[in-house]
Amino acid sequence: MSRLTALGWTNLALKILIMALVVYGAIHSDLPQYAGKGMPHRVIVTPIALGFVPVWWWRSGRPQPYPNVPDMLIATPFIVDVLGLTFGWYGTTAWFDRTAHYLGWVGIAAGTGIFFSSFGISRRNTFFLTLGIGAITHILWEIFEYSLLVAHQFQLAADYADTMQDLIFSLLGSGTGGLIAAGPLYDRGLVPPEMVPQRRDVVDARRELR
Repeated sequence: MSRLTALGWTNLALKILIMALVVYGAIHSDLPQYAGKGMPHRVIVTPIALGFVPVWWWRSGRPQPYPNVPDMLIATPFIVDVLGLTFGWYGTTAWFDRTAHYLGWVGIAAGTGIFFSSFGISRRNTFFLTLGIGAITHILWEIFEYSLLVAHQFQLAADYADTMQDLIFSLLGSGTGGLIAAGPLYDRGLVPPEMVPQRRDVVDARRELR
Protein backbone atom coordinates (compact mmCIF):
# COMPACT_ATOMS: atom_id res chain seq x y z
CA MET A 1 0.00 0.00 0.00
CA SER A 2 1.58 3.29 -1.10
CA ARG A 3 1.85 6.26 1.22
CA LEU A 4 -0.03 9.46 0.62
CA THR A 5 1.91 12.16 -1.17
CA ALA A 6 1.79 15.81 -0.14
CA LEU A 7 -0.86 16.33 -2.81
CA GLY A 8 -2.77 13.34 -1.47
CA TRP A 9 -2.74 14.71 2.07
CA THR A 10 -3.94 18.07 0.74
CA ASN A 11 -6.79 16.34 -1.11
CA LEU A 12 -7.76 14.38 2.00
CA ALA A 13 -7.65 17.52 4.17
CA LEU A 14 -9.84 19.33 1.65
CA LYS A 15 -12.46 16.57 1.75
CA ILE A 16 -12.43 16.47 5.57
CA LEU A 17 -12.79 20.26 5.75
CA ILE A 18 -15.74 20.25 3.36
CA MET A 19 -17.58 17.53 5.25
CA ALA A 20 -16.78 19.07 8.65
CA LEU A 21 -18.26 22.41 7.57
CA VAL A 22 -21.31 20.74 6.03
CA VAL A 23 -21.97 18.74 9.20
CA TYR A 24 -21.44 21.87 11.29
CA GLY A 25 -24.02 23.68 9.16
CA ALA A 26 -26.48 20.81 9.54
CA ILE A 27 -26.07 20.83 13.31
CA HIS A 28 -26.41 24.63 13.48
CA SER A 29 -28.99 25.02 10.72
CA ASP A 30 -30.85 27.56 12.88
CA LEU A 31 -28.10 30.13 12.28
CA PRO A 32 -29.11 32.89 9.82
CA GLN A 33 -26.46 32.07 7.18
CA TYR A 34 -27.89 28.56 6.85
CA ALA A 35 -31.56 29.56 6.62
CA GLY A 36 -33.26 27.78 3.73
CA LYS A 37 -29.99 26.22 2.53
CA GLY A 38 -31.01 22.65 3.28
CA MET A 39 -27.89 21.76 5.25
CA PRO A 40 -29.25 18.34 6.35
CA HIS A 41 -29.80 17.52 2.66
CA ARG A 42 -26.24 18.61 1.86
CA VAL A 43 -24.93 16.10 4.39
CA ILE A 44 -26.33 13.40 2.09
CA VAL A 45 -25.58 14.92 -1.32
CA THR A 46 -22.04 16.19 -0.68
CA PRO A 47 -20.31 12.87 0.18
CA ILE A 48 -22.00 11.21 -2.81
CA ALA A 49 -20.55 13.84 -5.13
CA LEU A 50 -17.13 13.85 -3.46
CA GLY A 51 -17.02 10.05 -3.49
CA PHE A 52 -17.44 9.64 -7.26
CA VAL A 53 -13.74 9.73 -8.18
CA PRO A 54 -12.55 7.68 -5.17
CA VAL A 55 -15.12 4.96 -5.90
CA TRP A 56 -14.18 4.91 -9.60
CA TRP A 57 -10.50 4.66 -8.62
CA TRP A 58 -11.20 1.85 -6.13
CA ARG A 59 -13.23 -0.15 -8.65
CA SER A 60 -10.43 0.28 -11.19
CA GLY A 61 -8.05 -1.63 -8.90
CA ARG A 62 -6.58 1.32 -6.97
CA PRO A 63 -3.99 2.21 -9.62
CA GLN A 64 -1.15 4.59 -8.84
CA PRO A 65 -0.79 7.46 -8.78
CA TYR A 66 -4.18 8.50 -7.45
CA PRO A 67 -5.78 11.22 -9.65
CA ASN A 68 -5.55 13.93 -6.99
CA VAL A 69 -5.59 16.89 -9.37
CA PRO A 70 -8.91 16.17 -11.12
CA ASP A 71 -10.42 14.94 -7.84
CA MET A 72 -9.57 18.21 -6.08
CA LEU A 73 -10.78 20.29 -9.01
CA ILE A 74 -14.15 18.50 -9.00
CA ALA A 75 -14.45 19.34 -5.29
CA THR A 76 -14.02 23.08 -6.00
CA PRO A 77 -17.72 24.08 -6.08
CA PHE A 78 -18.31 22.31 -2.78
CA ILE A 79 -15.50 24.00 -0.85
CA VAL A 80 -16.36 27.42 -2.31
CA ASP A 81 -20.06 26.95 -1.53
CA VAL A 82 -19.65 25.70 2.01
CA LEU A 83 -17.13 28.43 2.88
CA GLY A 84 -19.55 31.03 1.52
CA LEU A 85 -22.35 29.59 3.64
CA THR A 86 -20.26 29.24 6.79
CA PHE A 87 -18.96 32.80 6.74
CA GLY A 88 -22.18 34.30 5.39
CA TRP A 89 -20.55 35.68 2.24
CA TYR A 90 -23.63 35.03 0.10
CA GLY A 91 -25.56 37.56 2.13
CA THR A 92 -22.82 40.10 2.85
CA THR A 93 -20.71 40.20 -0.34
CA ALA A 94 -22.60 41.18 -3.49
CA TRP A 95 -20.12 39.67 -5.95
CA PHE A 96 -19.51 36.40 -4.10
CA ASP A 97 -22.39 34.41 -5.62
CA ARG A 98 -21.23 35.13 -9.19
CA THR A 99 -17.61 34.40 -8.31
CA ALA A 100 -18.54 31.18 -6.53
CA HIS A 101 -20.44 29.87 -9.56
CA TYR A 102 -17.67 30.85 -11.95
CA LEU A 103 -14.78 29.38 -9.93
CA GLY A 104 -16.79 26.33 -8.91
CA TRP A 105 -17.52 25.38 -12.51
CA VAL A 106 -14.01 26.17 -13.69
CA GLY A 107 -12.97 23.47 -11.23
CA ILE A 108 -15.63 20.88 -12.00
CA ALA A 109 -15.24 21.35 -15.77
CA ALA A 110 -11.44 21.22 -15.68
CA GLY A 111 -11.54 18.16 -13.41
CA THR A 112 -13.92 16.20 -15.62
CA GLY A 113 -12.11 17.47 -18.72
CA ILE A 114 -8.86 15.93 -17.48
CA PHE A 115 -10.60 12.56 -17.46
CA PHE A 116 -12.00 13.15 -20.95
CA SER A 117 -8.57 14.09 -22.31
CA SER A 118 -7.12 10.87 -20.92
CA PHE A 119 -9.59 8.90 -23.04
CA GLY A 120 -7.54 9.75 -26.14
CA ILE A 121 -10.13 12.05 -27.70
CA SER A 122 -9.23 15.29 -29.47
CA ARG A 123 -8.79 18.66 -27.77
CA ARG A 124 -11.91 19.99 -29.50
CA ASN A 125 -14.06 17.09 -28.33
CA THR A 126 -12.55 17.39 -24.85
CA PHE A 127 -13.63 21.03 -24.74
CA PHE A 128 -17.20 20.43 -25.92
CA LEU A 129 -17.73 17.37 -23.72
CA THR A 130 -16.43 19.33 -20.76
CA LEU A 131 -18.68 22.27 -21.58
CA GLY A 132 -21.65 19.90 -21.77
CA ILE A 133 -20.86 18.23 -18.45
CA GLY A 134 -20.47 21.66 -16.88
CA ALA A 135 -23.91 22.70 -18.15
CA ILE A 136 -25.56 19.44 -17.05
CA THR A 137 -24.07 19.50 -13.55
CA HIS A 138 -25.13 23.09 -13.02
CA ILE A 139 -28.67 22.39 -14.17
CA LEU A 140 -28.77 19.57 -11.61
CA TRP A 141 -27.39 21.98 -8.99
CA GLU A 142 -30.15 24.51 -9.74
CA ILE A 143 -32.80 21.77 -9.55
CA PHE A 144 -31.40 20.85 -6.13
CA GLU A 145 -31.56 24.49 -4.99
CA TYR A 146 -35.09 24.84 -6.41
CA SER A 147 -36.23 21.79 -4.45
CA LEU A 148 -34.87 23.41 -1.29
CA LEU A 149 -36.77 26.62 -2.02
CA VAL A 150 -39.99 24.68 -2.50
CA ALA A 151 -39.39 22.61 0.63
CA HIS A 152 -38.85 25.76 2.71
CA GLN A 153 -41.64 27.73 0.96
CA PHE A 154 -39.38 30.59 -0.09
CA GLN A 155 -40.45 33.26 -2.59
CA LEU A 156 -39.59 31.75 -5.98
CA ALA A 157 -40.17 34.67 -8.34
CA ALA A 158 -37.52 36.79 -6.65
CA ASP A 159 -34.94 34.08 -7.28
CA TYR A 160 -35.46 33.91 -11.07
CA ALA A 161 -32.90 36.63 -11.84
CA ASP A 162 -30.44 35.00 -9.45
CA THR A 163 -30.91 31.63 -11.16
CA MET A 164 -30.25 33.14 -14.59
CA GLN A 165 -27.16 34.87 -13.25
CA ASP A 166 -25.93 31.60 -11.74
CA LEU A 167 -26.45 29.78 -15.05
CA ILE A 168 -24.51 32.42 -16.99
CA PHE A 169 -21.51 32.49 -14.68
CA SER A 170 -21.42 28.71 -14.30
CA LEU A 171 -21.49 28.32 -18.08
CA LEU A 172 -18.62 30.82 -18.38
CA GLY A 173 -16.76 28.82 -15.74
CA SER A 174 -17.44 25.58 -17.62
CA GLY A 175 -16.05 27.12 -20.80
CA THR A 176 -12.93 28.29 -18.98
CA GLY A 177 -12.49 24.86 -17.40
CA GLY A 178 -12.94 23.26 -20.81
CA LEU A 179 -10.20 25.46 -22.27
CA ILE A 180 -7.89 24.51 -19.39
CA ALA A 181 -8.61 20.78 -19.82
CA ALA A 182 -8.21 20.95 -23.61
CA GLY A 183 -5.14 23.18 -23.31
CA PRO A 184 -2.42 23.05 -20.63
CA LEU A 185 -3.85 19.99 -18.80
CA TYR A 186 -4.69 17.98 -21.92
CA ASP A 187 -3.63 14.32 -21.53
CA ARG A 188 -0.88 15.10 -19.01
CA GLY A 189 -0.98 11.66 -17.40
CA LEU A 190 -2.95 12.89 -14.39
CA VAL A 191 -5.28 9.88 -14.62
CA PRO A 192 -3.88 6.33 -14.30
CA PRO A 193 -4.51 4.33 -17.50
CA GLU A 194 -6.20 1.62 -15.40
CA MET A 195 -9.09 4.04 -14.93
CA VAL A 196 -9.51 4.48 -18.68
CA PRO A 197 -11.07 1.44 -20.42
CA GLN A 198 -9.82 2.53 -23.85
CA ARG A 199 -6.25 2.37 -22.62
CA ARG A 200 -6.10 -1.11 -21.17
CA ASP A 201 -3.50 -1.85 -23.83
CA VAL A 202 -1.18 0.60 -22.08
CA VAL A 203 -1.72 -1.20 -18.78
CA ASP A 204 -1.00 -4.58 -20.37
CA ALA A 205 2.16 -3.24 -21.99
CA ARG A 206 3.38 -1.91 -18.62
CA ARG A 207 2.78 -5.27 -16.99
CA GLU A 208 4.76 -7.05 -19.69
CA LEU A 209 7.74 -4.79 -19.00
CA ARG A 210 7.78 -5.61 -15.29
